[in-house]
Amino acid sequence: MKHQATHTLFFSKELPQELRLDSGWGHYIYVESQYNQEANSVITENIEEFQKTLTGFFYFPQIAQKVLSKEVIEYNIPTLDYIQKADIVTSLLFCQLYAPYLINYGDIVLQPGLMWSANSEDLDEEERKFTKEGFLPYFYQPFESNSYQDILRILDTIQQDIDQYWEDDSERYSTIPGIFVDENADPIDNADRYFEDEKIYNLIHEVQNKINQLRLYGVEEYVLKQLVEPKYKLSHLRITKDYRIFLPDYNNIEIQMTPLPKAIYLLFLNHPEGILFKNLPDYRQELETIYYAITHRLDDEKIKESILRVTDPTDNSINEKCSRIREAFLSHFTEDLAKNYYITGHKFSPKRITLPRELITFEQ
Repeated sequence: MKHQATHTLFFSKELPQELRLDSGWGHYIYVESQYNQEANSVITENIEEFQKTLTGFFYFPQIAQKVLSKEVIEYNIPTLDYIQKADIVTSLLFCQLYAPYLINYGDIVLQPGLMWSANSEDLDEEERKFTKEGFLPYFYQPFESNSYQDILRILDTIQQDIDQYWEDDSERYSTIPGIFVDENADPIDNADRYFEDEKIYNLIHEVQNKINQLRLYGVEEYVLKQLVEPKYKLSHLRITKDYRIFLPDYNNIEIQMTPLPKAIYLLFLNHPEGILFKNLPDYRQELETIYYAITHRLDDEKIKESILRVTDPTDNSINEKCSRIREAFLSHFTEDLAKNYYITGHKFSPKRITLPRELITFEQ
C-alpha cells in the first residue's frame, strides 16, 4: 500500500535477502540519512504508544538498546564512543545497509521518516519500468515535522489504511463462490456462516502477523550482526615515556601487561623485520636493557632467570609470554583487530608485529 508516501525508492536486486521487506509483510522502518536528535527523542519517549498505533512500526534502536551493552559496543567497535550508539544504529540501518543498493539515492535527502516495501500495483507507469528491470521498489514518507503529533498522525493514518485493506480483503473473499460462501446454504444460516468466516479470517490474519514477526526477527538479527561487525580501522599505538601502551583511536584504551611480557612486546616493536625464535639469545642483552628501563630492576635472580628462559629457544617460556601479550589485546577487542597488534607468525619463520610502522609512536 502506498498510503501517503511522497517518494518511491528503487534498490538494486543485489539488496541482501535479509533486508528485503517484501510487499504485504507490513513492516514500516524508521530511516534517516543523518541522526536527528529531536525525532529519535520523540520516538524513544513514545515508542510503546507508537507501536500500538502502527503494529508494524520498526524502530531498530529499541532492539539494539536491549541487546547491545556498553561492553559489546566497546569490544566490537572500539573506535565508537558508547554515547554515539543511537547515532550509529539509526544511520547505520539506512546509510550503511540500504543506501549502497539504492539507485536514486542522490535525488533524495532522507529526513526522518518511514520506509516500506511497495506493491507493483501501487506504482505509476513510469515506476513500473524500473521493476521490469529487476529493481526493488520501496515507499518513503518523511515526517512533516518531528513532533509527537505529526509522527502519531502518520502512523495512525497508515494503520487505518491497513485495517481498511484487511476489511476489504475479507469482503472480497466472502463473495467468491466455493471459498467462504456455500451457494446452496439456507439464507437463514447466513449469520452463523459469516461468523465462522470471520473466525477463519481472524486466524489467517493472526498467522500472517506471526509470520511477520518471524521475518522481522530475521531482519533484526542481520542488522545486529552488521552493527557489531568489527570496523577495520586500526588505531595508532602510543608508547609513553614511562612505557605505558595506549591506543588513542580506540577511546585511548590502555593495554596493560606485566613487565616481562611488556619488555618482550617492546623488543618486537623495535624489530619490524621480525625475530626468529632460534635467534632469541642474540636479543637477550637488548631485552635486559628494555626490562631495566621499565622497572629499574635487574638485581633479582628470579628476573635474570626469567629473561634467560624467555630467550632460550629450547624453552616454551617465549610462547607463554606471547600468549599473555595476545590476551592483553583480546581482552579489549576482537581477533580481527587484535591480530594487528600482538606478535604473529608461522612456525620456523620470523615472528613480528604487523601493525604499520607509521601508526607506532614512541614518546621522547
